[in-house]
Amino acid sequence: MLVATSRIIELRIAQKHKSGRDGDVQREPLYPFMVAQHTLIFFAIIFEVYLLERTFSISQAVFSVALLLFASLGRWWVIRTLKENWNVQIVQPRTIVTTGPYQYIRHPNYTIVIIEIIGLTLFHSAWFSCVIFTISNAIILTIRIRSEEKLLLATENYRAHFLKLKRFIPGVI
Repeated sequence: MLVATSRIIELRIAQKHKSGRDGDVQREPLYPFMVAQHTLIFFAIIFEVYLLERTFSISQAVFSVALLLFASLGRWWVIRTLKENWNVQIVQPRTIVTTGPYQYIRHPNYTIVIIEIIGLTLFHSAWFSCVIFTISNAIILTIRIRSEEKLLLATENYRAHFLKLKRFIPGVI
């Protein structure tokens, strides 16, 4: 419930940041699928837990809560760092931000989404949901990052700072 509430708050922030910038928003055919994925995951987890009678593991739940707390802190670090540049859609940034988590990786928000999917699904042992949503997220992110980086790589400041950084995990991938 807290993750869903946080997502709604994030959407409101994004809408505020996007206001008056419609010409800067990149056309993104997969955006509706991403929104659907981020909504359906909550229902899929519930259905899987009840239909397949998943057992609750306290140690797994504690691990999941730790992942979700880490992801939440990371998300708010990203939002705070990007300020008016933060959005859920691909929007031409007003400035290229190279501070905060952007000192270490190109796409910290996507790393956070990956962590959230794992944390959400495994809280109640929704293993099928974990696999399905991890794979669908990987497909969406692969296409989305290509579009986003095509836009961003046109900016000299972005190329100068980010081409030397990994996309998701510092020094790894």
